[in-house]
Amino acid sequence: NKELRKKAVEETKELIDMAIELDCNIINLWLGQDGYDYIFQGDYIREREWIEECIKECCDFRKDMKISIEYKIREPRTHSYISSVAQALLMVKEVNEENCGVTIDFGHALEGYENPAESVALLKKYGDKLFHIHANDNYRYWDDDMMVGSVHTLEYIEFLYWLRKTEYSGWISVDQYPYREDGRKALQESIGWLLALEGVVNRIDDSKVEELYKSGDACEVNKYLRWVLLGR
Repeated sequence: NKELRKKAVEETKELIDMAIELDCNIINLWLGQDGYDYIFQGDYIREREWIEECIKECCDFRKDMKISIEYKIREPRTHSYISSVAQALLMVKEVNEENCGVTIDFGHALEGYENPAESVALLKKYGDKLFHIHANDNYRYWDDDMMVGSVHTLEYIEFLYWLRKTEYSGWISVDQYPYREDGRKALQESIGWLLALEGVVNRIDDSKVEELYKSGDACEVNKYLRWVLLGR
């Protein structure tokens, strides 16, 4: 529906104007309804082209505003068009605008069976396109939006290490839904874990990590992580 797409773009432009008024330099777009549920329901090429055209128009509207695309493998559709870090990166490359990049939602990456640290590295290597981060946690089966580090603590250490290694300087937002927990306490715990894990990462010796990469010895990696995290 061309008119509906036009309306969506106009609404996004309004949000860009609001963001500028608030001295914000980035807009996050999660295109959750863009996908399909059944085979032969979607035109896999043409519909992606429509998305790219709309994103490009938003990027052209204000070159000083970053437009960051958040990917997710599924929900609310059974298949999302922007479902992985690779698909998001391909679309950003096709849009071909300096102010267009990618948001990594840690939980979305887990749900798509990605290694979030590797996703950071890919976005750095192929254009330095990591614009924003959503922090949360889950069990990989669903987008549970749990407290940071409550399930995948070790993965968070590597994730934060690669943010440091790639000199990421953007924001980390906490994106979680504490349905049964006290919302303020749950958010405080996520922030507490992020700060604590940042402290763990600061104890990591880059030269030691380089040795581990060269050796490829999983036992030595595990031993070092145990020492960094627990001191023994």
